[in-house]
Amino acid sequence: MRFIRDYATPLSLMLLSGILLLNRFVPAGVPPAEPSVNAVALGRGYAPKLVATYAEGWLAAAQAIEEGKAVAEAQNALQETWKDARTKAFAADVRPGMALVLPEGTEPTDSRKRSEVAELWRAFARGLKSAQ
Repeated sequence: MRFIRDYATPLSLMLLSGILLLNRFVPAGVPPAEPSVNAVALGRGYAPKLVATYAEGWLAAAQAIEEGKAVAEAQNALQETWKDARTKAFAADVRPGMALVLPEGTEPTDSRKRSEVAELWRAFARGLKSAQ
């Protein structure tokens, strides 16, 4: 009995006090993470490059017409040039940012991640639309 009175009770009280203090002064959780990418800014930055790649396609089509090719061939040159140029621009300027949220070649694993990716894409679209 003497052991409990002399040692266990004070030790228990000290332990309880430490737990209460720790609970009071240490934050309960990790704050929510900031978005890993500003998709609106990403969209705004990509929009001028997208327009420039489209212009490259039209220049390729004009050159094809000047070279005596048919309109269908010129349109094909427009489509292929634009597709190649915009794919390269996207890979260089957008894909690295998007990969911070959803790594290349992966799928969202749960509803939270699916919502995060959907919001990323909506924000990217807002950035594209708002670019001047």
